[in-house]
Amino acid sequence: MKKLLKHMKILHLIFLILGGALLISALPFKTQYNMVYINVDSTGIENADGSKTNARGQNQEDLFKYYEDKGVDFDSKDSVENKYIVHDFEQNLNSANNLILYFGIVVIACVFLLYLFQNSNRKILYKGNVFISVLVTLGVLVFGVIVMLKIFGLMGDLAAHQQLYSTVALLQDGTTKADFLANPANFDLTTYVNSLTLVLYMIGIIVVMVYSLFLMILTFSKFKRTKERRMEIISKAVENND
Repeated sequence: MKKLLKHMKILHLIFLILGGALLISALPFKTQYNMVYINVDSTGIENADGSKTNARGQNQEDLFKYYEDKGVDFDSKDSVENKYIVHDFEQNLNSANNLILYFGIVVIACVFLLYLFQNSNRKILYKGNVFISVLVTLGVLVFGVIVMLKIFGLMGDLAAHQQLYSTVALLQDGTTKADFLANPANFDLTTYVNSLTLVLYMIGIIVVMVYSLFLMILTFSKFKRTKERRMEIISKAVENND
C-alpha cells in the first residue's frame, strides 16, 4: 500500500487515460453494427421502403425483396422480423453511443476535479480531498451503471433478433450482398452480427468503475496515514514544549 501511495500521480494519470480511451472509442462504436439499419426520409420510419438507397448510395430493394420472397412482410408492424425492429435497434445504438461518449467526458471531468483539489500530489490529505474522492467515485459508479444497463438492453435485443440483424447487415453491405443472395447457406446468421463489441464495452466500463473505487480506497488510506502522521508531529511538539 505504501508503494502505491507514492505513485498517486501516475495512478491518477491512468484514470485520465481510461476516461480518454472511452471518449475516443465512442467515435467508432457502431462500426460492427453500422450496416444494421434502414434509411428513412423526413416523414419517418413509416415511409422507409426498398426504393430508398442506403447511406452509401446502395439500393435497399434487395433487402425488402429478400423478406418478401420468404413470405415475411418486412414493412408490417405486426411482423416478427421487420423494419421497425431494425430502426429501433439503430436508435438504441445511437443512444448507447452517446452515453459512452458522455461517460468518457464525465470520467475526464472527474479526474480534473481530483487534480484541482490536488488529490494526486498532496503529501497531506484533508477531509475535503476525501469528500471529493467519494463524490467522484459516486458519479462514476452511477453513470457507469446507467451505461451498463443500456448496453445490457442492447445485448438482449441483439440476442433476440440476431438472425434479422445479420441478414440486414449482409444485404446492406455491398461487399457481401451478392454472395449472400447467391449462397445464403454459406453465412452463419447466428454469429455474423454478434455482441463482442458490447461485451468489450461492458468490461471496459466495469474496469473504470472498479478503478474509481480503487482510487477512493487509496485516498482514504493516505488520509488516514497523514492524519496519524500529523498526530505524531503534534505529540512530539507537545513533548518538546514540556
